Amino acid sequence: AIESSSINSVHGVDQPVDIYRDQMGIPHIYASNLHDLFFAQGYVHAQDRFWQMDFWRHIGSARLSEMFGASQVETDAFLRTLGWRQIAEAEWDSLSPESNAILTAYSDGVNAYLADHSGTELSLEYGVLKLINAGYSVEPWTPVNSLTWAKAMAWDLRSNVEDEADR
Repeated sequence: AIESSSINSVHGVDQPVDIYRDQMGIPHIYASNLHDLFFAQGYVHAQDRFWQMDFWRHIGSARLSEMFGASQVETDAFLRTLGWRQIAEAEWDSLSPESNAILTAYSDGVNAYLADHSGTELSLEYGVLKLINAGYSVEPWTPVNSLTWAKAMAWDLRSNVEDEADR
């Protein structure tokens, strides 16, 4: 069965948006404009995978120790030498107005979801994280977080370039 939902009551959506999830749970988003489409995409991403988003933004910004404590200071020091956050900030400043609007709408959608959910409502992992870092709290998502996240993901996906070339 296909599940249908709507985010039309969520503040920030301009026109009706329909979200259908197929038998595999994959969302299909239908919107009348780019703003609402990317807002809904951010909302659905946060709904389905915010732990991964938050974890990877901490990797990309070299801030893992904020989540996991002193054991990650050395990792953060290495990640800072890569400069992903600084590159993302420079990219943000140089993007077209349309790209800025898309990334802003996406961030607004993520933050709309975060406004109504916290802790284990976001992900079971936050319950576990509270056991090792009771003071951790989720920050709002920013457009630069999306750009930084992409750099960390690209780094992760680069590890099998030789295998891909061989194939």
